[in-house]
Amino acid sequence: GKKLEVLYAAYFQVQQALASDRKPPATDAQGLYHAATELKADATLPESATKLLATIAAGSEHLHHLDLAGARKEFKPISHAVVTLATQVRSEGAQGPFTHFYCPMVPGGGGDWLQASDQLLNPYFGSEMLRCGEKVQVFPPRGKPAIKATPGNQSPAAQPTKSKA
Repeated sequence: GKKLEVLYAAYFQVQQALASDRKPPATDAQGLYHAATELKADATLPESATKLLATIAAGSEHLHHLDLAGARKEFKPISHAVVTLATQVRSEGAQGPFTHFYCPMVPGGGGDWLQASDQLLNPYFGSEMLRCGEKVQVFPPRGKPAIKATPGNQSPAAQPTKSKA
């Protein structure tokens, strides 16, 4: 449980750096990488979560070596995986909510991200379009239902999955 919260905390540091027009610091990118790598070996997590963690680990390992534009581009699959992971697992000891945002202007079909606060800070554009996006939903700490912010949002991560059963 604590490892999950470490992963989310490192992700939030990367998101905040990008929203502030800064490359992710090596400590934050490597923290995200190490947390994802440790967690993907955890046999108690569902297979779907370990696949998401593999995506996060692969994308974050060298994130701090990229220029700002490259880091923002690489952040998109990392962020989508983190948003999807947050819909599946949270730590029993999670204290605060996560806010899910979506910006339709991100190249390639829009982009998702999570924040620990509800003040929109777009990591894909930073100061260029810091407030571009919309609140999709709030993920409360574990055990409480998610709160949808907008009906009919367009975020791929927020779309319900259909069961074949």
